[in-house]
Amino acid sequence: MSNAYFSLTDSVGTTKKFRSILVGHEPLTEKTQNIQTTLDGGLDASFGGIYVTHTYNVRVRATETEDGFGNTDDLEAFYRLNNPNGSPSNVLVLTDHKGVDHNIYMVGQHLPLPTGVMIEGENAWFIVKCTFKFIPEAA
Repeated sequence: MSNAYFSLTDSVGTTKKFRSILVGHEPLTEKTQNIQTTLDGGLDASFGGIYVTHTYNVRVRATETEDGFGNTDDLEAFYRLNNPNGSPSNVLVLTDHKGVDHNIYMVGQHLPLPTGVMIEGENAWFIVKCTFKFIPEAA
């Protein structure tokens, strides 16, 4: 069973649900690597960790009317968490549409784009491109 939303939870237990749209969803797996050509023409390669990043286009209201759902201010508050030793910290739990929890950092830029003529109230919808860097589980 899947949900029509995902949720974010901070380290003090504040949870908000958010809607996303499929257009613009970008799951990315990247490998840290460095490959150099040596003086004798060979390759010197070193490889590091493999990291997962997901970019969502979040559809959010300026003033939310449904219980449990976050608004633009809530989404920005999660984005602004920046202190690893703070309360709440900058580590969030993203619960995806299938109910699976992932520890993440919210990274990149925060740019809410209005989708209509309203910028305030319950009829003001925004699309916010959110990038979530998944924290690898300890081996």
